[in-house]
Amino acid sequence: MRFNWIVSLDTNDEIKKRCLDMEYLLRQKISKFLIGNWDDLMDDFDHLVFDVDMVTKEIKISNQSPVFLKTVIEKDFYREFNPNFRLDHNTVSDRP
Repeated sequence: MRFNWIVSLDTNDEIKKRCLDMEYLLRQKISKFLIGNWDDLMDDFDHLVFDVDMVTKEIKISNQSPVFLKTVIEKDFYREFNPNFRLDHNTVSDRP
């Protein structure tokens, strides 16, 4: 699995560190979600790409992901992660 980070033009070391920290948390959350729902469909998740938009605070399945995988997971993915998912610069968590 790979992440494309969409950030403002003024990227600094602190923002890069936050992206790295969030990537670690996102990998855990997304992997758990995928394994729980599609473990039989995918041997690994190397081909999935996600766009993490730090400006709009959303995560999306990238068009760089294989069409088959995107089609299979997108409905449940967006139900799980958008709008019930809150992404901010400090944390990655479920909304209360």
